[in-house]
Amino acid sequence: MSETQETRSSAYAILEAAGYSLTPIGKGNRVVMKVQKGGSTFDALVKTASLGNAMVKTSSGDPDTAKISGFGGDTSHVIFAVGGRRGRVDAYLVPSIEAEEAFRKAQRDYLPEHPNAVKNTTWVIYFGSNGDAGANGYANKWAKYRIVPDGGPSAAGQDAPERTDPAEPGKLTIAEAKRLLALSLGVRPEDVKISINA
Repeated sequence: MSETQETRSSAYAILEAAGYSLTPIGKGNRVVMKVQKGGSTFDALVKTASLGNAMVKTSSGDPDTAKISGFGGDTSHVIFAVGGRRGRVDAYLVPSIEAEEAFRKAQRDYLPEHPNAVKNTTWVIYFGSNGDAGANGYANKWAKYRIVPDGGPSAAGQDAPERTDPAEPGKLTIAEAKRLLALSLGVRPEDVKISINA
């Protein structure tokens, strides 16, 4: 499993531990989940930030007119699966309009300091402090959108909930591994085949 898939799977496990139900929608480059909790159902784009920075591709470098790939009227939220130091993962469920504006603001702030980057079509926001000032600190800015498993601590940077086989604590079951891989890849669990070469 790639680092991106591991980060997504851990974020999905956090959401599920907090009572959200996730179902992959469609296939292709864009990962979208149908999200349900209680009586609420909505579609969410998934963005993975394995190293703490989330990126988007755009149609141009203009922060006011560029189309951002993956963003559109068909999703109301963005799930940010954010990796960090020592393998920790956080999950954020952010309204799409706010996530889109964050990327546009980061590009607006970036251009005056980098005037030759007007053709930049990869925009980045950072959950830590690795980038330019205007693009940094989204872990704090979006703290209210961070998903915390029910009954768990609320401090940022918690380990993803561990899924185990009750018969063998600490081990991931094959069924759970298939389910998490299926969510990460946007396929059905029955389409996932696991082979172990010992």
